[in-house]
Amino acid sequence: MALLKRHDEALAAYDKALTLKPGLAEALNGRGNVLAELKRRDDALAAYDQALALKPALADAWNGRGNILLDDKRYADALFAYDKALALRPTLAQAWNGCGCVFTELRRFDEAFAAYDRALTFEPDLVEAWYGRGNAFVEVKRYEEALTAYDRVCRCSLIWRKPGSAAAMCLPISIAMPTRCPVMTGRFRSIEIWRKRISTSRS
Repeated sequence: MALLKRHDEALAAYDKALTLKPGLAEALNGRGNVLAELKRRDDALAAYDQALALKPALADAWNGRGNILLDDKRYADALFAYDKALALRPTLAQAWNGCGCVFTELRRFDEAFAAYDRALTFEPDLVEAWYGRGNAFVEVKRYEEALTAYDRVCRCSLIWRKPGSAAAMCLPISIAMPTRCPVMTGRFRSIEIWRKRISTSRS
C-alpha cells in the first residue's frame, strides 16, 4: 500500500506540474515512468508519445518508449526507440541496456554483450545490465561468467537496502525499495536458482 501511495503521489505531482505548464515534456516523461512502473503500459506509451510530440529530442522519453515496446515484445520498434535515444545521448546507459535486452531476446548474443558492455562503461553499477549480462551468459552456457555477473548484481544491490540513502533516492520507486518490489525479489530468486543449476552442472 505504501508503494502504491508513493506512485499516486508522484502522478499527482506530475499532473499538477502539467496543469501549471501543459507543455512540459519532462513532466509527461516522468508521468510515463510512473505509469510504466504501475504496468499501465498503454497509458505510459501515450505519455511518452505526448512528451516526444512536444520535445522530439528528449532522450529519456525515447528510452522509456523503448522499455514499453520491449515489454510488449515489439523488438524492432524497441530497438528503433533505443537507437533514437542513443543518437541524442550516446552515454545513456539505460538505453544501451535496453539494446542488450532486445539483442538477447533475438538471440544475437555478440551484439547483446557489446551493448551491455557499453552500458556498464557509462554506469558500472547498473544492476539491470549486470543481470541481463548474466542471463545472456547462461543462454550461451558461459556459466562462470554468468555467476560473476549475478554476484555483481547482488553487490550493487546492497545500496538499495539503505532507506533514505542519496543513491536510493535517485532510483525509481520499484528499485529503491527492492524488499517490497516483486520484480526485484523475483530477480534475486532467479539468481539463486541459476547459482544452484550452475553448481550442479560443475559436479
